[in-house]
Amino acid sequence: MTDNPLLNFRILQDLDETLLAAASATRALELWCETRQLYPAPVRIEATVKRNETVAAPDDIRELLAVGTEETVRYRRVHLTSGGPVLSRAENWYVPARLTAAMNRLLNTTTEPFGRVVSSLLISRETMESRKLSFSAASDGILQHVAVLRRGDGTPVSVVREIYTAALIPSVD
Repeated sequence: MTDNPLLNFRILQDLDETLLAAASATRALELWCETRQLYPAPVRIEATVKRNETVAAPDDIRELLAVGTEETVRYRRVHLTSGGPVLSRAENWYVPARLTAAMNRLLNTTTEPFGRVVSSLLISRETMESRKLSFSAASDGILQHVAVLRRGDGTPVSVVREIYTAALIPSVD
């Protein structure tokens, strides 16, 4: 972050617009970091996964996923990094029955981000909420998104809540 609030606002606005325009937040983050030379190229985002965490999908998530109470919805919480500080913290509820067996295996056993794993489904992203956060010493969050990810046929496969961090704002000397 810089000491210039107006410059920080403009950079944050640019970051928000970049993410809103992208079908994949993972790929948008990689391009953002490469373009601004935040990390050595090529930037490759990886997910630190909080394994063995079970969180029931709230009713509003089930509604966005268009699933009944009998359908399985899995939860995956990750921190996205590129060999440095956390760029994004995300909670992801997804319907495993709407993914391939290979995709489910990758999500359960690797550090691959969700967006990269499901990219062959021609995913589109519908942002339901975009909110700028108040940066403080207690929290490095600068931006929050809630989005529905849909397969090419329009079927929702995931709802993600993401908090993007100040590590995405380049320092300007």
